[in-house]
Amino acid sequence: MVAILGYLRDQATLQGREFGIRFFDGGYEFLVYNPRDGMWLRLENDKLTQARKLPAALEISLLVEGRKVVLPEAKVKDEDRQPQVLLFSSGELNLFELTLEREGGKRVTFKPGAASEEIEVTEKLANPA
Repeated sequence: MVAILGYLRDQATLQGREFGIRFFDGGYEFLVYNPRDGMWLRLENDKLTQARKLPAALEISLLVEGRKVVLPEAKVKDEDRQPQVLLFSSGELNLFELTLEREGGKRVTFKPGAASEEIEVTEKLANPA
């Protein structure tokens, strides 16, 4: 996740385009903004940025700007596809906190660093003994 976010941030800056990540119940997909038609389009021609489905035992939770996001269904109409995490052409990100948690196991949280441009990764046991 950190490597892909870094790659997309670089591409956003180099190409002067806006990228995003749309999380949905059970997975996520990468998007690029098309200003001609005002729509977010899937990135489908690159294995690195293809949509991903998570294993059933792994749960996603997402906070954007400090608010919990209710994840939508995987399939939506093209015109309804909107990312929750934005990677701006300036290289900046919107504020988010993504948590992946395995039932009874480890919890990993990703969020933009407060004092740097790096993504902070925090690992914790979900239910410490």
